[in-house]
Amino acid sequence: MAGVVIYAKSKPPETLFVHTKAVVDNALSLLDEYGNRIKSSWPKSFPDLNELLRIAAVYHDLGKNYTPFQNGLRKSIKIDPLSVSSLDPHIPHSFLSAAFFLADASDLKIEDLCLKALLTRAISFHHHRDIMERLLDPDNELLKEVIKEDIQPNYERLAFMKELGIILNKPGFKGIKRILSSTWDSYWESVVRNNHDYQR
Repeated sequence: MAGVVIYAKSKPPETLFVHTKAVVDNALSLLDEYGNRIKSSWPKSFPDLNELLRIAAVYHDLGKNYTPFQNGLRKSIKIDPLSVSSLDPHIPHSFLSAAFFLADASDLKIEDLCLKALLTRAISFHHHRDIMERLLDPDNELLKEVIKEDIQPNYERLAFMKELGIILNKPGFKGIKRILSSTWDSYWESVVRNNHDYQR
């Protein structure tokens, strides 16, 4: 399936490669323009802030490779679907993006658990979806099923990421719910709890 066009948006149509490159470039430009105060207080023992921001930007939307998500975009663009899928189309792409990051964290030299959690949170929760809490229920196996049945078999559709200097490993599901659950608690407290837009 390598060579298949993967989209990030449908109105107007924008490929995932073009979108990702633009987000990376814009994020780093903003940091260069406005990030002096952050950089001046950034601990020297931490990895380079530019690199951490680049990682978050590169990985944030890779979960859009999910076949039902792609088929939704393709329907809007009025082109043929990738394939028929019976999987839940409402799985947050950001959770699936986190699976890609966690598979690559060691290669990216992100070994520190706090930094790994920070980047996981930035990627996983750059959108809020009501289904997130349900997916993190210990008895809910849907996230594992989606990664196993769709994300793993189709990750090579993202081979174009090599052009951004990223060679992806096959995403796994072992431990992902534990990591997402631990970041969910801090996300809920700092972002959702006091935001009326997110209250159900």
